[in-house]
Amino acid sequence: MMVAPPLRYYPDACEAAFRYVEAGFPIFITSGVSFGATGPVTTAGSTITNNAELLAGLVLVQLIRPGTGVIVANFAFPMDMKTAVPVFGSLSQLKEAISDAQNLGSSVIGLTGGEPLLRDDLEDIIAAIDQRSMPVLFTTGYKLTQARVKSLKKAGLEIPVISLDHYSAEIHDKGRRKEGIFA
Repeated sequence: MMVAPPLRYYPDACEAAFRYVEAGFPIFITSGVSFGATGPVTTAGSTITNNAELLAGLVLVQLIRPGTGVIVANFAFPMDMKTAVPVFGSLSQLKEAISDAQNLGSSVIGLTGGEPLLRDDLEDIIAAIDQRSMPVLFTTGYKLTQARVKSLKKAGLEIPVISLDHYSAEIHDKGRRKEGIFA
């Protein structure tokens, strides 16, 4: 059941929740807020709004059928107030997420996309993964050079996974819409 922030649920999501709950299914409720756009500009205000949305969904589900299993997920991210574009995926945010994942015991941290090789700071991200976890890179190999391979290895990359969509270069490149990417 998806929230329509701020503090609303989509009518179709509520209808579907009724049907699924009545049939005995658990419900997954998710809410996401963008500071200053779909929620208050402050972290505290957006967290309160996010939690209120999730609690409203939880209450609805329990009113329909008490004891129904509920899984909740929420996320919040800042908004660049000048451009109205969400700001997430910064190096500092990724380093914090890596630290959190490792503190929870993650033995493998996968870096995937889009295409991770498009990031100029990929080596810094890999270097943030300490010995508690194994960094794995999933890539198409787009713009991968021998120098970049060496740089990724030096940063601590342990397993690169290159995606090949077909054994034929022509068919692979056609699927990727980029001639020569197979090579």
